[in-house]
Amino acid sequence: MNRPYWIRARDNGIFYVMFATQPGKWRSTGQRDESSALRWIVNHLEEKRAIPITLKDFTKDFFIPDRCKWVRRKRAKGRTFGAPHLRRCRAILDGYILPRFGSFLISTITRRQIDDWLLDLVDKKSGASLAGATRNKILSVFRSVLDEAADMGIVEYNAAKGVRPFDATPVEREVFSPEELLTLFPADIDRLTA
Repeated sequence: MNRPYWIRARDNGIFYVMFATQPGKWRSTGQRDESSALRWIVNHLEEKRAIPITLKDFTKDFFIPDRCKWVRRKRAKGRTFGAPHLRRCRAILDGYILPRFGSFLISTITRRQIDDWLLDLVDKKSGASLAGATRNKILSVFRSVLDEAADMGIVEYNAAKGVRPFDATPVEREVFSPEELLTLFPADIDRLTA
């Protein structure tokens, strides 16, 4: 039988369940007999099915200042976001997150999927691997979105919170050559203003 959960009784007599969408996370059903625990699980799964929303639909207005409830709520609580910051967040959402996860039901996105995806991310233009700091910015945007979904009860927990951030290793840069220095700081003042 291919069920979307596993069930077991612990030493205290309470039945616990682990859902396939949340591997490794055991939850108490609060029930001491198996039939009551199974009813609790079925009710729980049906409640979650009541909110089948894709990430794309959920984020339709996310990070758009006049339409996003998350932005309004944060601002009402004293948090400030400039328009450039919100545009960057929306660009990350549209450019990286939605192409991969937009068609997923939010409730099916797992920590492991996010972690594996971040490892494989590459720059859209050059195809080069992204820097750790860039991956962390993408992860931060994803966390904000999934935090809102968790606050709204659409998901039980934020799958992105369990993803460990990348170490931000600085990129090594060479010193300027004499020619580059003359281009940046010409000896002739007229060339500087040209």
